[in-house]
Amino acid sequence: MLFDGVCSVSFEVECRFQSKNALFQSRNHCFQERHGMPISEETWTLLLTLTSSFVIVGGFIGSTTTKYWLTFLSKKRLLQVCHVLIIISILLLALVGCLTWSYEVMIIGRLVFGISLGIFFGKTCDFILQ
Repeated sequence: MLFDGVCSVSFEVECRFQSKNALFQSRNHCFQERHGMPISEETWTLLLTLTSSFVIVGGFIGSTTTKYWLTFLSKKRLLQVCHVLIIISILLLALVGCLTWSYEVMIIGRLVFGISLGIFFGKTCDFILQ
């Protein structure tokens, strides 16, 4: 079976595969290198919550700054910027995150992804309607 988990819907769609264990191992590895001891349950919960919630924070930032972006860019150009932001977030999450094993990169990548989603969800309907 390809997916070894359940898809749950909350503020965001989050698919849990076998990656929860891999996330714990990567963050535990990074934490042990920095502090010399394994990560505690409270710290693990905090990091997992921060990583998940920064997509929502980025979506809020993106949706509230859309009007500012439209003073400089057309709607079509703004959607192209959104695609570039999504590519940057994928590169941050996939390449830099796997090379550095750093949880800060995961948080920043999810924030950039949230910003692009906040802009994209608001302006796609406008672009289609015109």
